[in-house]
Amino acid sequence: MSAVVTQLVRRLTVPAVAASLMKEELCLALAAVAQLRPSLSTATGGGTSASPLSTETLARRSLRLLPRCTPQEVRMIANGAHALEWFSSPSLLVTEALARTLYRHTVNAGQSAIEAKSAATHKVRLGDILAVVQLASEAQRYFDATIFLLATQHAVKVGAQSTSMSAAVAEEFVAVICGYAGEADGAAAVERLAALLEASPTFASNSPGLAVLKACMRDRPLKVADKWAVSYARWAQRRRSILEHVRTTGDAAAPTDAAEGVARTPIQLLKARYDAWQVVLALLAEEEEVSDHRLQRALEAAGVCHIQDPVTLSTLDRTVALRVASSTLPNAVLISYENRVYAQAHYYPQALAALKQRDADTSSAVAGASAVASFSSQPTAEALQRVPVIRRVYKDTVAGAVVAEKDLFQITTVIDMSSADEVAMAACVFARVKEVPTSLLILLPRQLMSLTVEGVVALVRASRHDRRGALSTVLQECLRTSAHLQECILSAPTELLVELAEALSRPVSRWTSPSDEMRALEEQVVDMVIAHVLPQAEQMPLSTLLLVMTIGGFHLARTDDLVQAVCNRLADHLVAAVTPPSIILCVEVLAALHSGDSRQERLLDVLGDATAAHFSPLLESTISADASCLAGLVRFATTQVKYGSPEMAAVGTGLVQRVRQGGWDALPPEMLVAAALFALDSSALISSTASLELPHAVVVHLVEAQRLPSMMTVDLAIALVQLMELMPTVDAENAQALVSHVLRVASGLSPVEVARLLALRHRSSTAAATPSVEVEAVHYSTVSRHVLALPPDTFTSLCLVAAQPAFDTVLANLLVDMLPLMADSLSAHQLSQCVFGLGEMADAGQRLSHQVMTEALSDYVVDNIELFTSGRDIAALLHGFAKLQCTKRNLYSVFSTQLLRRPIIATLEFRSISLLFFAFGSARFVNKDLMDILSRTFVVHVDSLAAPDVLMSLRGLSRMNLLNATFYRKVGRRAIELIDEFPLQAQCDLLHAYGAVEEAHPKLAATLSKRIAAAVESLPSVSVATDVLTSLWLMGADMVMDEDIRTIIDYVVQHASQLTGPDIMKLCSIALNQNWKQPQLLHGMAARAIELQEKQQLEPTAARAVLDTLSSQLVFHHAARVHLSQLARTVSKEMVLLSGEEQEQLNLITSH
Repeated sequence: MSAVVTQLVRRLTVPAVAASLMKEELCLALAAVAQLRPSLSTATGGGTSASPLSTETLARRSLRLLPRCTPQEVRMIANGAHALEWFSSPSLLVTEALARTLYRHTVNAGQSAIEAKSAATHKVRLGDILAVVQLASEAQRYFDATIFLLATQHAVKVGAQSTSMSAAVAEEFVAVICGYAGEADGAAAVERLAALLEASPTFASNSPGLAVLKACMRDRPLKVADKWAVSYARWAQRRRSILEHVRTTGDAAAPTDAAEGVARTPIQLLKARYDAWQVVLALLAEEEEVSDHRLQRALEAAGVCHIQDPVTLSTLDRTVALRVASSTLPNAVLISYENRVYAQAHYYPQALAALKQRDADTSSAVAGASAVASFSSQPTAEALQRVPVIRRVYKDTVAGAVVAEKDLFQITTVIDMSSADEVAMAACVFARVKEVPTSLLILLPRQLMSLTVEGVVALVRASRHDRRGALSTVLQECLRTSAHLQECILSAPTELLVELAEALSRPVSRWTSPSDEMRALEEQVVDMVIAHVLPQAEQMPLSTLLLVMTIGGFHLARTDDLVQAVCNRLADHLVAAVTPPSIILCVEVLAALHSGDSRQERLLDVLGDATAAHFSPLLESTISADASCLAGLVRFATTQVKYGSPEMAAVGTGLVQRVRQGGWDALPPEMLVAAALFALDSSALISSTASLELPHAVVVHLVEAQRLPSMMTVDLAIALVQLMELMPTVDAENAQALVSHVLRVASGLSPVEVARLLALRHRSSTAAATPSVEVEAVHYSTVSRHVLALPPDTFTSLCLVAAQPAFDTVLANLLVDMLPLMADSLSAHQLSQCVFGLGEMADAGQRLSHQVMTEALSDYVVDNIELFTSGRDIAALLHGFAKLQCTKRNLYSVFSTQLLRRPIIATLEFRSISLLFFAFGSARFVNKDLMDILSRTFVVHVDSLAAPDVLMSLRGLSRMNLLNATFYRKVGRRAIELIDEFPLQAQCDLLHAYGAVEEAHPKLAATLSKRIAAAVESLPSVSVATDVLTSLWLMGADMVMDEDIRTIIDYVVQHASQLTGPDIMKLCSIALNQNWKQPQLLHGMAARAIELQEKQQLEPTAARAVLDTLSSQLVFHHAARVHLSQLARTVSKEMVLLSGEEQEQLNLITSH
């Protein structure tokens, strides 16, 4: 019979049949399946193997029909889903859809003004709710607020409307509700239902179900009917296991593998769902104040985890709407709410309306104030002409600003009324920060012939940022219209053509690969631009010549002639001028040459003569220079150091010689800083000794003689920042003094310069003895708004100091979020350093945004593994990912194979090997061949290891459970030599590493136990002391006679009230194995176990272990036997779980 049913179900799963099922047919089929319980695998061939029965087509058909189903039909689908085990496929989301449909019916049924016919349609029965809740228990959807309310509130209300209740229904209610909601909340729901039934005038008082409910209220721990005992035990165990995972603060990187291996959700996402669920329950209960931070984290979790349960979304929507309406809400918090709400505006209509109303009120207030202030004045041009939102946001995006979700939302609302150029600009904005919407991909091809050069530039920029390659086809079609492009280029200003060349010069995203046809089309467009601009070079004004000169830096094909012509024209202009060029013009030309990567000798000779004439007064014995001359000198020095022209180096060489003559007190600080920069100029003919000594001497003189003005110029501030960056080493105290002076004028610096200054400040703060100068929050905000405009080296420098204690948390997390967007502009070394630096943050991997970043970036580095040819870079990269709690096995597998290549593994150093041990150990990924090679290298050079290398390597190798007696013996000996360099927690970690692999090292164990015992009161918790004892036991230490171990035991006895369940289990294992005679410890463990049991925080296995330990040591503890015996009996016998068919066969056998 079962085989026949299975064949019929298999027939229903055929896509054509499943898609043709009507709602009633599907429900009847699933109801029959729930009754017949077919086997989910069928024998094949000779009956030796089995193929699974896939019913995904039926599940997807159910999802399509669910919105039109009645509550009774929802129950039929839920029962069928349970029989077909759809809960084992989390991607189907059948449980959530069933709960949403049933919740909608409960809400509609509760409305007062509802027709009788509609009331019958929406009538929800208790069995309907129990079927959905039971499926949720199997699917382990414990953190769904809609299902939780269905179980604890709506089931009680529906059950209270009954006139009678059978014992079977009551038993099902108790088992299902308590199994899903937990014993505490479930028992409370049972108690409320019993009270409502007793108070109901229509309910039969002699109903057998009421007696079952009352009996449940009296029994603790909860007893369920035998029919539900196995299922209830399984649900309770799963729920308890998941709650332990999300509540623990331990190894958050481990995946959540619940009982029977059903749940495979990463623990970070599960924690996020749990936290959001807790926030929603707190908001519904209105018993505690939920902080803005917790509410924002809940909104973040709802977006990242794609939470769609209506109770969560409506509760968050209502709460945020009330919060943003408050006039006292801080601006930073308001911006955070805006970004969360606008990102998912369709889920939060009330909050969206509140934000729009707030904006309207603010605009009205500003307009009213402006009207009063300008009553007698004429309106400005800005007031008469408003820049369209798309152009404003596009301009900010090109400038490197971080785009707010509010701006993206506004773009989507006006895109249908925008021009073709604005549509291309919108595509560029979306491509820079996220994926291009489908609506834009559909709209763009229709408007290609309406694009101007400005729109083509935006489209090319969008294609360079497009990480999915969705715009490649659109751009290809655009570039194919050569006649239209030629017409646009002929009518476009030179500035736009330079922007087009700059956009075409950018490499495509590493996420994609360009086609040969696309390259040919782009080269054709470049030829059009050059052919149009080249004849105009003779008539171009000076400013346009400087702009066109930058094309040389784009490294496009066939641009040399254009750059040469522009340089010749510029040199002619300077020679023909009546007056010598100003120093400002000389610096601008030099900067243009640097941007264009051009070295035209004639132009450089002209510039060299002009700058030498300008700065000749500075080389005399008596300095006579005004402020403009000194400002020009500093700007020239900063530009020349970056450009490195030998033709211009003569000026720097003369200045360095003048400064080395002495008399620094009479020299202006600008001249000293410029000389220090020229000394570091690689093109200058200055000895290596002078190039190192002079900058250090200048820095010391400026600080000790207090030569810097209280309010320096911006040019001098930029020069000081560049000087500190170029110097290989700078004394931390002197660096902090210079930074404090520059910070006074930081408000006048560009965002990039502020970012460089912040990196210097935090890089030198760790080594400085004096307290570091405080940085105003506005400087962090400036960098945060323009973080995408940072050069790769500056972005990398910020990532490397993001873990410093004084670094701004908001900016640090923004760096994490922006790293995938900056990845294309970073080299392999820079990307590795960024991940390494961010991995050192205190909360690395704990935030949900960190997991989103590592998920995207790990795929990126795997796809671009050919970039990583240095073992040191790979070690830093993997260590950063490990600290960020990324455990994707594909990442470690691919890079472990890459490391086995001889040219790459030869570049490793000892520090890198210890980082690799730690990374692979954190992920618990083992490549035996690689580990053997690294271990042999490590052991050979063990005497060169530092304390951090010893600790990381031991922890990593032990986490991989690799046995290597030689490694542990020699590294342990090195650890003893460096024992004074290990702090207390590191000493405990060393013991844990050896205990994890049960590797004996008597000398190390004795040394560490003595030191830990001497500082036992400084241990962070009694759990750490318990782990120390466990590790010493596993290392084979003498747990009975050792005085140091006895000291640690005494500490555990004194703090026994703080033991956890796992701690008690470990101590019981030691006591049973070592036959410990520790009556005080045993009594403390028993008392603590009783406390945990009363709080329902003790596992049955722990209760069993406590009783067994007490009896083995002949310790009688009456209270423990009274309170723990019943819980311990649940694991006293082995319980075999049978399938439905096996249980039926067993019943048939035993019934005869």
